[in-house]
Amino acid sequence: MCLARLNSAAALFAATNAHWYRDLKPKSKIEHSRTIDVGTGSGVIALTLADEFPKVEIVGVDISEDALMLARENAERLGLVNRVRFLRSNLLESVQPGFDLIVANLPYVSTEDRQNLSREVLHDPEVAIFGGARGDELVRQLITQAPSWLRPGGMLAMEIGISQSEALVAVLAEKNYRDIWTEKDYSGVIRFLFAKYG
Repeated sequence: MCLARLNSAAALFAATNAHWYRDLKPKSKIEHSRTIDVGTGSGVIALTLADEFPKVEIVGVDISEDALMLARENAERLGLVNRVRFLRSNLLESVQPGFDLIVANLPYVSTEDRQNLSREVLHDPEVAIFGGARGDELVRQLITQAPSWLRPGGMLAMEIGISQSEALVAVLAEKNYRDIWTEKDYSGVIRFLFAKYG
């Protein structure tokens, strides 16, 4: 989750990893999809997708009302206030199903790694940083929930923590996802996980 104020479309693009474009665009029908950004934070991913794909219906959800206020503020600054609906929800619990694409950059840092984090990172609220004792608890919950919210053939796309990919790929396979693949970031580390369902 990113908690930043965005002043321009350029800042928006810079704040969002280009992998979301490179990997999603050719492999999904995103241009005409119904998309949800889970754990939207300040709305970076949702607003970037809204700016890039004008025909996409986008919802951004977060458990934090403070994050949602910032996301709405960013939407207003960028002239995208009518393009994204921001709602309070614990993962997918408060939204109606029927999405073609679920994207998520949920907290994935283990609480045990707290002492290794910089002061800058720890400046954000804990709910935006820590994903439980292992770090991947929220991601696992979303993997379990998502099939009931995805349309047949829908896609789940997530940013994940370092060293989490192997275990999470196994969870996806267990839950009967298909076409599972990972992508590396610019450092050569696997940080992006994609899968289809149904």
